[in-house]
Amino acid sequence: MTLLSKLRYLWQWGSNRPVWRMPKHARILVFDAEMAELLEPFLESTDHHVLHQRARGLNIPILLKSLRHGLSLEAYVRTYVLAVRPELVISLLDNDPALYRVKQYLPSARVVAIQNGWRGYAYEMFGQGYTAADRLACDEILVFGPAVGMEFERIISGRTVTIGSFKNNLVPVHHDQDSKPIALISTLRSKVDLDSPVQVAEGTRVVQKSENIERR
Repeated sequence: MTLLSKLRYLWQWGSNRPVWRMPKHARILVFDAEMAELLEPFLESTDHHVLHQRARGLNIPILLKSLRHGLSLEAYVRTYVLAVRPELVISLLDNDPALYRVKQYLPSARVVAIQNGWRGYAYEMFGQGYTAADRLACDEILVFGPAVGMEFERIISGRTVTIGSFKNNLVPVHHDQDSKPIALISTLRSKVDLDSPVQVAEGTRVVQKSENIERR
């Protein structure tokens, strides 16, 4: 990214509700406001703070302080995290490499990532060539399943825990003993010849389509 592009990005970011006070110390730091509303119900009674990265809530004092390390989002995030000095860093941005660098400059913090979507190799961190030499680390990564967990463990030092989808798990399951079963129809054809022959299985007898449908 060129210097002009960085300045344009910062201008767009800062024009959206800039913050003029240094962030206060908090025990929990939500790493980016993206989908932070899913975590808020669990954190509302705790000492927590939200780090904004995406074109909103640019903290001007943090920006000025971070310039000694260069004009970059990475320098800004590092300065912000060190100002808050949280005990726990948690995020649903599981594909953000910056999250996995927190322990490099704040090793005392516990870092937890929650997978929020499908992860592949195209345009994802799995396809960016990261290795153990990049020192990406996390205490726990809560993943959809063990297969994607193995991919995370290949490039990130830390433990993966299978929980399924955090967002889907928030939807309550209602069990009604009097409820009726729902049949899902995979194919619907408007015109079907009920007298046409259908082979039940290879090498077995042939029946009419109407009989096959009745048995289902």
